[in-house]
Amino acid sequence: MNFLKLIRVKNLAFIILIQVIVRYAILYPLLAIFKTDLATGNIYFGLLVAATVFIAAGGYIINDYFDTRIDEINKPDEVIVGKVISRKLAMTLHQVLTGVGVAIGLLLSWRAHSYAIAVIFLFIPGLLWFYSSVYKRQFLIGNIIVSLCSALVPMTIVLFEVYFLRFKFGTEYIENGLIRLIFNWGVIFSLFAFFTTLIRELVKDMEDEEGDRELECNTVPIVLGQFWTKIIVLALTSLTAGYMIYKFSQYQVTIENKFVLFYFFLALIFPFLYFAITFYKAHKPGEFRLAGNIMKFIMFAGTMFTIPVYLLIAKEFAIPFFNLMIQ
Repeated sequence: MNFLKLIRVKNLAFIILIQVIVRYAILYPLLAIFKTDLATGNIYFGLLVAATVFIAAGGYIINDYFDTRIDEINKPDEVIVGKVISRKLAMTLHQVLTGVGVAIGLLLSWRAHSYAIAVIFLFIPGLLWFYSSVYKRQFLIGNIIVSLCSALVPMTIVLFEVYFLRFKFGTEYIENGLIRLIFNWGVIFSLFAFFTTLIRELVKDMEDEEGDRELECNTVPIVLGQFWTKIIVLALTSLTAGYMIYKFSQYQVTIENKFVLFYFFLALIFPFLYFAITFYKAHKPGEFRLAGNIMKFIMFAGTMFTIPVYLLIAKEFAIPFFNLMIQ
């Protein structure tokens, strides 16, 4: 049980969900429009998810390894490294999980004939190490690193599929616009992941300000103060919500469908508004924690929004909706 807490099993489950959603609710229907099946086989996809999960788990462990002193101030009852699991064992687990993840990632990049994917799997573990040991305590850099890693979770699935398509079919799908369409949806999903994670990280910094200040960290709330941090978070929230409304309004079919319209505003836009109000009023760690939990719900709701969009695509182009024909 302590090991599951250490590797943040709930977060890992969410990572798996995101990658499954990207594959089956974004890539699959887009490819079906062009009468094409997924180029990445199920085995390779499973290995790609496993590699991502192993590296993420290793990243969570090394984060706790370097954050022991801060966590003893902010959340003493939740400290695992150094109390339940020795620091030596934690470091060993980090190295094993990260090493396995990188090895799988490099194997997959070789099969996909992609240096870009290889660079990702070599770059991210190092970035997570330096984030935990150095960058997390620096102004804004750590927040951007975590957000970038979150954005790469869905984008890696997109890149992997694109490289397999190019290897299998050559330039055929570049000319007919399929790859551009896949990238467009991948960018939308990744940008949503980036900005919601950045907002969540800044809120978490507000929640953990006491411990961070004790260890002389230079997080955004410590450097700029609560007032300007709130301004930044609210501006990012407005930007993200506004971008989503803009992209949503570009597709007439989504506006005309009452269920999708209802889901979009009830599960995404209204929660953004509720988050903004809750965060603006927050002053204590518990209040910031509540705001952070609202943002977690928005991240989940945004991920699941792909399902009704997939349903619309299935109806419009007469393609299977998870192997079912929808009239």
